Amino acid sequence: MKKVKQIVSVVLCLLMLVAVVPVMEAKATQSRSYNFNSAEYSSDPGQYMVNIAEAQLGRTGSSLGYSEEWCADFVSDCAVKADQTSAIPAHGVVSGLGNNILNAGGYVVSASNAKPGDIVIIDWDGTGKQNHVELVYSVSGSAVYSIGGNTGVSNANLYSRKVARHSPLSSSVITKIIRPNYQSTVSYTQPPTAPKVSVDKKVNLVNEQVTIRFNAERAANYWVGVYKDNVLWSDDTVYGNTYTVRYEYVGKYDVAVVARNNCGSAEGYASFKYGNKGDYKPSSFVVSSDKSIAYRNEDVKLSFSANDADSYWIGVYTADSYLYKDAVVTGNSYVIQCPWVGNYSIAIVAMNDCASSDTKYIKLSVVEQKEFNISYNANGGKGAPSSQTKAFGKDLFLSSQIPTKSGSTFVKWNTKADGSGTGYNPGATYTGNADLVLYAIWQQNHTHSYTSTITLSATCTATGIRTFTCSCGDSYTETIPVNASNHVNTKNVAATASTCTVKGYTAGVYCNDCKKYVGGHAEQPLAAHQTATQNAKAATCTAEGYTGDQVCTVCKQTITKGSAIAKKAHTLTTVNQKAAGCTTAGYTGDQVCTTCKQTITKGSAINALGHANADSNGNCTRCGTHIKDVTPSQPSNPQPNPNACKYCGQVHSGPFGWLIKFFHSILAIFKR
Repeated sequence: MKKVKQIVSVVLCLLMLVAVVPVMEAKATQSRSYNFNSAEYSSDPGQYMVNIAEAQLGRTGSSLGYSEEWCADFVSDCAVKADQTSAIPAHGVVSGLGNNILNAGGYVVSASNAKPGDIVIIDWDGTGKQNHVELVYSVSGSAVYSIGGNTGVSNANLYSRKVARHSPLSSSVITKIIRPNYQSTVSYTQPPTAPKVSVDKKVNLVNEQVTIRFNAERAANYWVGVYKDNVLWSDDTVYGNTYTVRYEYVGKYDVAVVARNNCGSAEGYASFKYGNKGDYKPSSFVVSSDKSIAYRNEDVKLSFSANDADSYWIGVYTADSYLYKDAVVTGNSYVIQCPWVGNYSIAIVAMNDCASSDTKYIKLSVVEQKEFNISYNANGGKGAPSSQTKAFGKDLFLSSQIPTKSGSTFVKWNTKADGSGTGYNPGATYTGNADLVLYAIWQQNHTHSYTSTITLSATCTATGIRTFTCSCGDSYTETIPVNASNHVNTKNVAATASTCTVKGYTAGVYCNDCKKYVGGHAEQPLAAHQTATQNAKAATCTAEGYTGDQVCTVCKQTITKGSAIAKKAHTLTTVNQKAAGCTTAGYTGDQVCTTCKQTITKGSAINALGHANADSNGNCTRCGTHIKDVTPSQPSNPQPNPNACKYCGQVHSGPFGWLIKFFHSILAIFKR
């Protein structure tokens, strides 16, 4: 018999392994509210551990990055997210994890005393080995419910096993339940700041991985939702600062990130696009530099911006089309230095994974910063020129003064007055007898006075561009920060009536860019339930009645539970009653309910009464049975009894009296 019980226990355990069906939270297919839920932040650290585990229901070993038997790893990782590594020191083996928890101050509790957050060590196959570990998430009496990772069909691939809940665990599979020495959880006194949200690239090829990054002060965790065309495509509760997605459809995706703690929540937004080659060519592309003439090796700041651009290619070309410098940058500015005097052309291209913009150009002239040391030698050596060379009426060779021009700064000497000729090189040897005429080139002294113009307005989700232009033609741009109050892509949403389960809203204005209501949309209280009585039942003498539940006819919820009505009393009558006779027993009768026909009380027998006294004829005065013969007394003047026997003078009665009387009459004849 004992062996049979063991076999049955093993079979039941195997059935439990095969039948584990995780309760997976399906992804929503439409826009949903992501309001802060205070239930996620329990002051009980054990419940907080359970909340973290439940946030990962349905996730597979593959999606969580596990490559081995991972039930113990899952519990350890939940402890990391809950900041409880001192109470649950990590270990990849079930028995080792249990020992670590005990050594860290944990202790064993009974099933009836278990509570959410306790660690349950499981022996699935009845071999006495500790081969699985989970978290207790609920207890009812001595029934223990658990949640854990690496669950599913026993021979399933490790990567496809999931995080799931279990039905009540059989006491035969529970090896022990350990309560960790949990530390008090962090309790915030202020809600988190609005998270700063960014994506690694604005435009991606379809099926590329996109990494979403976010950070907020005082955030216990984040809810991340990714929308396409106002439909929620994926969402998760995240305990880190990154979230990765990969989609196969072209289009714009909006990201909402909600930082949360026990005091409240705050929201942040970003967006990105998926496309094929040729989609989403960068637009609104503008470029500028902080100067158009620069000294040799002086910093020149280039500025650029374009919608849908992830990076920019910069190429710096000399006057003879030599590519002196090229670079790819991801910001909106770049600093260059040019080592040679002359004219440069700077090419800038805005790029993303799908397409590139047309090329924009910036012109730059580079000049020497100091005065040339001028000399002239027509005969191959240094000395006085054969004749004076004049430029702008000055004796250039005899004067050591730098030429001056009102409101300008001397830049260089040039062989042409417009500066397009060959610059004078003081180290060169000039031959011939012709006069060398040099022209002084000045750069006008100018204080820029810029006029500000908004070339692209900032909206609630996108930055704008402000362009500063000087009368000299110089210009530069600045980024205008996101204007949270400038909603340009809105729609009116009609009011919705409240029901008894869903709150309604007044009419509102919804922004399609930042994915929230920006006007109206005030929450309305729930409507009253419309109740009716159901399951009412009258009491009878055999069963209790029920007053009935008050059930809402709209939402079908039970609003008020009814109560029992006591059984009715039986309606009794006496049956089978029988009086006792002289020689027969009687019966008091049974008490029977006239409604349910049940015999409520059995009767009892009544003993026979026995014969009463005999009358003058010897008959029982109760039943009339002849019980003895009697001699009638003779009267003083007896009168013959017409019924008396002619032979013996007695009256013969009873059933055989006539026969006795007949024989006596025959005897009387012979007697004569």
